[in-house]
Amino acid sequence: MKKIELEELKQIELDMMQEIDNVCQSNGIHYYMVGGTLLGAVRHKGFIPWDDDMDFAMFREDYDKLCEIAPRYFTEPYFFQNVY
Repeated sequence: MKKIELEELKQIELDMMQEIDNVCQSNGIHYYMVGGTLLGAVRHKGFIPWDDDMDFAMFREDYDKLCEIAPRYFTEPYFFQNVY
C-alpha cells in the first residue's frame, strides 16, 4: 500500500469535505466544525500543522437525513459509512 504524506492526506480530506458540503448544502443539512478542525480554522487559518483528521458534528435530525440520502450521493472514490 502506498504511504500517503500528511500534505497529500490533507488535500484528500479537503476534497472529501467539499463533497460532504455539496451534499449538505443542496439538501438543507447543517453541520459544524468542532474540535481540532475548528481550532485549526480559527488559529491556523486551515489545518493544525500536525493534525491528520477533520472533526464535524450535526444534530440528530440532520444526521438521520444524511444517512437516508447518502447512498445516492457518495460514490467512488468515496462512500458513506456509519455504525450500522
